[in-house]
Amino acid sequence: MQALLDASETMALLKDDAEIWAVATALASRFGAKALNIGAGSLSSGELLWMRSNMNNAWLDDYVSQGFMTLDPFVDGATRLQPVSYRGGVLTRADAGSTAAFELNHQIHEAGYGFCYGTPFAGSHPDDGGMVVLGFDATEADRFSPARRAEVHLLSTVIAAAVPPPVTARAAGMVHLPGTRLTRREREVLLYLSDGHGNEEIARRMGISEATVQKHLRAARERLNAQSREQALAKALRMGLLHR
Repeated sequence: MQALLDASETMALLKDDAEIWAVATALASRFGAKALNIGAGSLSSGELLWMRSNMNNAWLDDYVSQGFMTLDPFVDGATRLQPVSYRGGVLTRADAGSTAAFELNHQIHEAGYGFCYGTPFAGSHPDDGGMVVLGFDATEADRFSPARRAEVHLLSTVIAAAVPPPVTARAAGMVHLPGTRLTRREREVLLYLSDGHGNEEIARRMGISEATVQKHLRAARERLNAQSREQALAKALRMGLLHR
């Protein structure tokens, strides 16, 4: 308990995002976790908006390339604000329901995270639901008593309060999800849009035509799966994709 209080006070005093992330990951490790993950999803669409993790890079590459975020039970839990307990390496193909779900269950176990527990939290945006997920080795599942669950829940709550949503795609631990890579021009157009400028003024400031501004906005909408320029801007801001 004292370690949690000390770490919470330390993180509250820190201003640098990378330093906060370093303290949070060290705290998770001190409590026996092999990995710390934190992210947020849209409550209305169920879409994963951003994710930070210190899991090993090989596993994260597989997670993204195989599209596991679309069936990740922790993403579902975040967007429903429900805790999730997940044991890897136990599903049969029949129980999994799909090849992708079977692969997720067994590949996360092979990556060394045989048991994971997720604690939900309210996101910074009204439509966001967040979750802190701690990854353990498989033996944790056998000793995950109610007391241990309460300890992990408290640890996750402290981390959720301390680690802010990303303000840049370069934030420590950021996982680059599909649809989260804007080109320099797309980012620049959205930044000017966030300042309240219209197409004509954006074109003047960037030294391009209004038609090209519209082209970049259309590309950003498609990349972010947004229905309008306003929705694209809102999503880019929530995902930490706009930085100056």
